[in-house]
Amino acid sequence: MLEREFTQRAERRGTTVRARGLYFPAPQARIRGCDLKQYRALQNFLEEFSMMNNDFEPQLQEIVQKIVRNFHPEKIILFGSWAWSTHLEEDSDVDIVIIKDTGNTREEARRMDQSLFPRPFLIALIVYRPDQIEKRRTLGDSFVKIVMEKGQVLYAA
Repeated sequence: MLEREFTQRAERRGTTVRARGLYFPAPQARIRGCDLKQYRALQNFLEEFSMMNNDFEPQLQEIVQKIVRNFHPEKIILFGSWAWSTHLEEDSDVDIVIIKDTGNTREEARRMDQSLFPRPFLIALIVYRPDQIEKRRTLGDSFVKIVMEKGQVLYAA
């Protein structure tokens, strides 16, 4: 509801929605204190950024499908710069938390990591068991709290 309302307001103000929910100025919008050369440089950057995100989504979905098909996790969560849309470079790594009931989380992470070749981008995998997530939540672990509250759920069984 809020996202739709925000989108409508942005469109009325002359801005446009671009990749992954980020709002960028439309070509007709004015930017205070910005000359034409700076504006064109900004516009070129935003177009490249948008194209980079357009390639990212299908590749990420392929990786998620591969993990689901081969390892049957309970949940896959994207966090970090790609989830918060704060990455500015294509080589920024993709941070993923995988929740899976397994005996050895490090071994499972290693097996998942090895299965993801060739890679379209850098990937950082962290595997937790559901009981580990709950324990860390009750202990007030800020990392787990941020991932669980602000991360993007890519898959849930």
